Amino acid sequence: MEKDQSPFNDVAKQALTEYDLQDHTLTFIQHSDNVTFKVEGPGLDAYLLRLHIPVTSAMGTHGADPGAVTSELQWLEAL
Repeated sequence: MEKDQSPFNDVAKQALTEYDLQDHTLTFIQHSDNVTFKVEGPGLDAYLLRLHIPVTSAMGTHGADPGAVTSELQWLEAL
């Protein structure tokens, strides 16, 4: 873990374990509608890890809506 700025580091580390990416590093980016981390591997691979944990409830619960998540995944696949 590089920048230890987020209270969500443990959750992010667990996500890396679930995807068998323990050898990757996490760099906290920001917390707004989502908590985001840059994930970098030992090679040239890099990913964005996004945890939907809004700063306030006014930012919405779309990240907990299975239909919204499915729609977003379809959009990402199309890209």
